[in-house]
Amino acid sequence: LSVFNILTTLKLGPADNENQTAGVIFLVQPDGKGAIVFEFNKFKQYRVKQLVGAYYKFLSGDNEGQGWVKSSTLAGKNDYNEIDIRVELPQVDIYLNGKFLQSFDVIDYEPGTWAS
Repeated sequence: LSVFNILTTLKLGPADNENQTAGVIFLVQPDGKGAIVFEFNKFKQYRVKQLVGAYYKFLSGDNEGQGWVKSSTLAGKNDYNEIDIRVELPQVDIYLNGKFLQSFDVIDYEPGTWAS
């Protein structure tokens, strides 16, 4: 599949861990050395990162902030966030709670296959 859409809702649950995040991992490559991660935290921040081999490259924010970007589009910590990821390789568009958030290209990734 080189064209697909992921639509889900997630919320952060009660946790003792200050660094709790929730998110979606997609475009996982067959060799396990590539994937895209979209995640958010209780501080109303999100980030997008790409697994490259054994390391992550931030596709949002900067290295100093570990890719985190503040966004008023994120719901409160006890509310659901609707995540809509639209893929038409190489382009990926991310919408959060009905609002466009970020677009980026993923080069040299193999399309996935359908598994039921």
